[in-house]
Amino acid sequence: MGCVYEMDVAADGSGLLRVTGGWVELRREGAGGFAGVSRVPAGAVCRLGVGGEPGLPWFEDAGEGFGGLVEGAASGEAGGVGWGAGGGAGAGRVDAVAPGGAVGG
Repeated sequence: MGCVYEMDVAADGSGLLRVTGGWVELRREGAGGFAGVSRVPAGAVCRLGVGGEPGLPWFEDAGEGFGGLVEGAASGEAGGVGWGAGGGAGAGRVDAVAPGGAVGG
């Protein structure tokens, strides 16, 4: 199994992962230890929070502003509310990657 990716990471651990080939699996840590994984396929990006905590992956070609809406929905910020009801206008058939698979736009 192989992958090709670019990762920009700040001193606080936050950053952005961009996968260009294969899949990258990022481990999520919860209050009690292991909480699951974020799987990021080729063509997708994933924002890393402070400490490197992975966010919700999304496909870059989903349309302008879609990534911000996905990030807002994942963090519970107001900007992400209602992203499934027209917030992803112009998005493609598969736009974000959820734990159970892809999410359509």
